[in-house]
Amino acid sequence: MKNKIDCLLIGYNEMDFSIVEKRLRLMGEDCGAYRKLNLGFIEYNNKPYRIRDIFNIHPYNKLFKTNPFNMNNMFNAAIAYLGTYLSKYNYTFEYIISFNEEKEKLVDLLNKESILCIAIITTFYMDIFPVLEIIQFIKKYNKDIKIILGGPFIWIKARDLSKEKLNRMFKILGADIYVNSHQGEAALINILSAIKYNKPLNDIKNIYFFGNDHFIATDTVVEDNKLEENIINWNLFSGRIKNIVPIRTSSSCCFRCSFCSYPLNKIRYQELSVEHIEKELRSLSRINKNLHLSFIDDTFNFPKKRFVEFLKMMRKNKFSFTWDSNIRCQYLDKETVKMMFECGCKGVYLGIESGNQTLLNNMNKKAKISDLVQGIDLLNQFRILSCASFIIGFPGETIETAECTRQFIEKYKPAFYQLHIWYYEPYTPVWQQKHKYNLSGSHLNWKHRTMDVSEAFNIIDNMFKSIENSIWLPQNDFEYYGIFELLKRNISLEKIKKFFYAFNRDVKRKIEKLSPVYDSLKNPF
Repeated sequence: MKNKIDCLLIGYNEMDFSIVEKRLRLMGEDCGAYRKLNLGFIEYNNKPYRIRDIFNIHPYNKLFKTNPFNMNNMFNAAIAYLGTYLSKYNYTFEYIISFNEEKEKLVDLLNKESILCIAIITTFYMDIFPVLEIIQFIKKYNKDIKIILGGPFIWIKARDLSKEKLNRMFKILGADIYVNSHQGEAALINILSAIKYNKPLNDIKNIYFFGNDHFIATDTVVEDNKLEENIINWNLFSGRIKNIVPIRTSSSCCFRCSFCSYPLNKIRYQELSVEHIEKELRSLSRINKNLHLSFIDDTFNFPKKRFVEFLKMMRKNKFSFTWDSNIRCQYLDKETVKMMFECGCKGVYLGIESGNQTLLNNMNKKAKISDLVQGIDLLNQFRILSCASFIIGFPGETIETAECTRQFIEKYKPAFYQLHIWYYEPYTPVWQQKHKYNLSGSHLNWKHRTMDVSEAFNIIDNMFKSIENSIWLPQNDFEYYGIFELLKRNISLEKIKKFFYAFNRDVKRKIEKLSPVYDSLKNPF
């Protein structure tokens, strides 16, 4: 007898990188998407390899042969949240964390279990291809299961595309129901109820479904699912938890940066109390005391009072966890950083964005260079790894302001750094200021009074080749938490840094069209 599964959740599809690289190369090696990709891979045996790929094929590395280093190493936050939500409403669920790594399990489920519907999570996708691959795979084995798509990708496309283009995309994808909501949990529960009990979909808010030869859009309302009422029940996933677990203690963002779409999306900011965080961490500690926690809030150390209360709670409980988070370093002081270190903080991701005060003001970052410098210095003093993120090309950027950023990185030495090309997104505050900056174009094809996208990419290339006192963190496949996964595998920080330096040298030789030496494959762990 088949088991009945109300909802099968499918997580990330990391498409074959060779296919991705080839597709973008065909668009032109000068196009923005390819130039962005180009600083994150090398070519070896006529095949592109990202840094994680090199880890997994390293001739000296036995650690990754049986347990590859991939997206599956950190539990999927969306699956944890949705699975808990489904369980709360008495719906049964199963899940696939990594489509790539768990295809055999997925086939087994499609063939042997009775599945009411499949919900595909779209959190990390920028185009339709990964989603399309999953849907085509499902239909190869079972054409009758209802497929639901939701998450940020669908919500953003529903916001940005015309009705005609949106319908065309839906038809290409081939799902049955699309959820148009920044949250969407309530819509998913209502869809399951309608499918399970054969009720009409028309009355469900925030969805598109196919009917009468076209997609029907229902009324939209803002879902307001309260964090404190939906704390993740990690016991539901205890058998699949590995080294790293994502923790969310707030949603949206209380800041209003000019390059970010949050301010105009008007999504309510909410945060968990320290008491609720403590409850969740105690639950995790009973499962595994030695996990690494990655706090995925946009800004974890604001409000500062709450952050200090969190640190005191960690100290009181004497948790064995290590952890990292996203922070704003202008809110750091010596006492706070000391407590972070004592409570197991191993690293932080810093959205610094620029080393020039005028650019920071244009971005509405509410930060002074002197405060950022003090924050990085304190982190370095207490041996907390920092990865500083910068945006190149924002309106007002010039060769001189970009040089300020280069000098900032060289002088103040965050452990790692990333340079992101400015992405000109609709529905951001700066979009409303296009006349002020003489802005034209969009996305990765823009121009303003002081720079165009091609000049910005040239600056990034030159900074990548010249910066020596901080390590470039590749962006194609490597999230910051990956460093802590490597540390959990007992690889020393010195060896990790050495490997990154070697890989980046290989990339530099590639973009300078020099003969490869493959230093990253000669550096044993």
